[in-house]
Amino acid sequence: MLRPISLPQHAEEAERRAFLRLRPLTPSYQTAPITTAFNWDEALADIETGEWYLVVFRSQRKTTANEVLLTEFDDEAYEEAMATGGLLCYFAGELDDERYCLSFCVWRSQADAQRSARLPKHARAAQLAPETYTWFVLERYRLFKEAGDPKVKIEPLMS
Repeated sequence: MLRPISLPQHAEEAERRAFLRLRPLTPSYQTAPITTAFNWDEALADIETGEWYLVVFRSQRKTTANEVLLTEFDDEAYEEAMATGGLLCYFAGELDDERYCLSFCVWRSQADAQRSARLPKHARAAQLAPETYTWFVLERYRLFKEAGDPKVKIEPLMS
């Protein structure tokens, strides 16, 4: 589910509305390619041009995961990221039948995401990974729209 967020003052209202319109296109979005799993073109139809940084977190959650603690730490890391600026969208995915999950963040820039990842509440949430997930992977992308092109482009970035 997309978390309703209030963006920092410098964020454009059009971007806020656009990213809040993102929705999964398939019930199996957890395992689908990020390029086809969501309604990128539709959601960003009102945005003529822009470039953003997309971080996708894919995982399989252990049956023994402490869901209460995970939610608490995730919420705190989210609030911390919002306070530092640069976070435009956070999609908190749901588990499928195999306990796979996909969540993602859209940032104004890679530098904003990296700055937030170094903050204490994010680090504390990351420390839960070994006891929470069977496996997880981070995918990083350049998300952009060019003037005159209605299609959103999503290019993988090397880690």
